[in-house]
Amino acid sequence: MNCIAIDDEPKALTIIRHYVSKVPFLDLQQDFRSSLDALTFLNKNSTDLIFCLLYTSPSPRDRG
Repeated sequence: MNCIAIDDEPKALTIIRHYVSKVPFLDLQQDFRSSLDALTFLNKNSTDLIFCLLYTSPSPRDRG
């Protein structure tokens, strides 16, 4: 299963690479620190699974 990883933190990408390497059916095609670079890659390549960090700002209601 082809996969990629997207995260702006190099340490997080290192951890993802480590764990993906332990799963025999996963093939980490590439990792990205930029979502735009990942999008360019995805437009040209077939990928089955994406590991990514999603960060959303809290809504004003959640901030209290």
